[in-house]
Amino acid sequence: MPIEPLKAQAAGQADEQSAADTWNEAGYIFTTEDGQPLDPHRTSKAFERHTCTAALPRIPLHGLRHTYATMALSRGVTPRIVSGRLGHSTVVLTLDIYSHVLPQADQDTADRLAALIEL
Repeated sequence: MPIEPLKAQAAGQADEQSAADTWNEAGYIFTTEDGQPLDPHRTSKAFERHTCTAALPRIPLHGLRHTYATMALSRGVTPRIVSGRLGHSTVVLTLDIYSHVLPQADQDTADRLAALIEL
């Protein structure tokens, strides 16, 4: 996953920080002009406007998180990695939420092992 856009955002934020009269260093990469965390409701509304403008299917912003986890798990990314990226406290929490994805992964694994044995 390219990290360059995040590095560019952080560099731009450093410029904003030096130009601001007051700055609230909260450790976030995406903030308001004075370093405050973005308002989740306003961010969700902006996302909704952009998806509408781009004629994309309507999905809540939080749905992107669910989509990432579902796609990653269904493609064999280990639950521990997905859990860490989602910031879950335990892998068990991740598996409780996304276990619906794993039956197909279980079947895929069984098919791969069967193919190895048949050789």
